[in-house]
Amino acid sequence: VRTVITELKVGEALVSLLMADGAPSPVERTLIAPPRSRVGPVTPDERATIVNASLYGGKYDDGVDRESAWELLNSRAAETAAKTETEKVAALKAKLDASAAAAAEKQAAAAAKAAAAAAKVAARPQPKSFAEKMIESTARSAATSVGRQLAGKFGGQLLRGLLGGLLK
Repeated sequence: VRTVITELKVGEALVSLLMADGAPSPVERTLIAPPRSRVGPVTPDERATIVNASLYGGKYDDGVDRESAWELLNSRAAETAAKTETEKVAALKAKLDASAAAAAEKQAAAAAKAAAAAAKVAARPQPKSFAEKMIESTARSAATSVGRQLAGKFGGQLLRGLLGGLLK
């Protein structure tokens, strides 16, 4: 290998390649083709000729924007979120309907209770007017006063008579 390195000419190199099983092949002397380039841009006609001659000439002319995995996963996540939100809204609506029904039952019970209380109040004797109360109070007071005076006179005489008869 040392002698070969010193004998290499322009465009030659020592190359070792990998074999099919992955092991390196023995070093060999190889001729390297010189670059075929030019300084300057390619003309549009040359570019078209090269593209048309290529196996992939027309295959990649049109851009294709397919749906990516990220877009697919996001759309699935959005659908799942919308479905979950719809279910939550339905559950909340059912809960609100149940609470509204319970509130309506409570209100109906309160209305029935109020109606029963109103019927009970209506069954009571109506309160008297102020004038009727004054007349009734005056009559009661007069009757009490007369009763005390009569009871006082006759009660005292009766008591004296009884006690006097007992003490004699």
